[in-house]
Amino acid sequence: MLKQFHDKAYKKTSQNKEDGLIQYIVNDVGLTNNKGLEICCGSGIQCNLTNLIHTHRIDCLYFDKNTKMIDKGMNYWNKYAHSPVYIKDELTIHNLKNHIQQWGFDGPIDILSLDIDGLDYWFMKSIITYCSPRIIVLEFQDTIPIDLSIAVPYKERFSGWNKWAKGGPNYSCASIKAFIKLLSNYRFVGTEPKGFNAFFIRKDIQSEIPTITDLNELWNSKTEIKQYSLLSRWNLVKHLEWNNI
Repeated sequence: MLKQFHDKAYKKTSQNKEDGLIQYIVNDVGLTNNKGLEICCGSGIQCNLTNLIHTHRIDCLYFDKNTKMIDKGMNYWNKYAHSPVYIKDELTIHNLKNHIQQWGFDGPIDILSLDIDGLDYWFMKSIITYCSPRIIVLEFQDTIPIDLSIAVPYKERFSGWNKWAKGGPNYSCASIKAFIKLLSNYRFVGTEPKGFNAFFIRKDIQSEIPTITDLNELWNSKTEIKQYSLLSRWNLVKHLEWNNI
């Protein structure tokens, strides 16, 4: 089933062909209130929700802390009639909730994209208490073996770009199994072809896209070279503190 999901992938403004997969899901489940959240967006030029803004004119909040990147993004969007609202802040669980509620993006929304290279699990755990996305795209820690349900411990300030970041953030985020447990009201329907961004659809929404139930598909879809790389990266951090989920 994962191979069939990957076949829908293509790239327009996303990083790893998420555009095609998001459009595939939207074609299946539709849009309702045209609201989306992108956390964190960088410049917002190459983002998971940017193509949806161009093609469906959805209303989005784009979050990031980097002034230069936001300025670059706003310059890009100046030539378009419909653009996201940028919110510059160094996000915490608490101030993110305040921003989302102040802009009226709490409750049901169409799509959430989360990629903060750090406390993604703990942010998601908070977000779903006041916001109910129909579609979720999130980054998980693909170096963690698929049978483990773990996350980095919560700290007020944490970045995955730490001394253990070799080949990418390694001591960061949470395993796919931890996210599946957390998102019990959602179905896990696949990843993009590189295999570290996961896609979820809320269970109460009628959908023809099948659920991925065998997580071995994720591992078996990778080349031997990729498997070796992931195991090597996991060996760098497996001795560190992880929370069982």
